[in-house]
Formats: sequence, C-alpha cells, structure tokens
Amino acid sequence: MSAQKKPAQSIELSENILKADVAERIRQRAYEIYETRGREDGRELEHWLEAEAEIRDERVRSVAA
Repeated sequence: MSAQKKPAQSIELSENILKADVAERIRQRAYEIYETRGREDGRELEHWLEAEAEIRDERVRSVAA
C-alpha cells in the first residue's frame, strides 16, 4: 500500500514546487513593476495582479507553443 502512496506524494511535491516557483516569479515581477513605476507605495495589489496576469499569460503561451 505504501508503494501506491509514493507516486501520489511525489506528484503533490512536484505541484507544490511548481506553485512556489510561480509565486516567486510573480513576486519578482511585481517588484519590477513597482520599481519601474517610481516605487509608489500603496499599489501592491495592483502590481501583484498585473504580474500574476503576465506570468499566467506567459505560461499559457509556452504550453500552446
């Protein structure tokens, strides 16, 4: 029975790593947006959502290619 759980655990671990990588890329891009727009405070959510959309679109394009 434990042999059946290992592949599922491996898949879950891989998914968690992928999610962490995507979150880090979004964080980095949001910071880049913040910097290029003059470091204006109070727009964190706007920057995050814009970065998230860019990263999501980038991932969709790479899968479609």
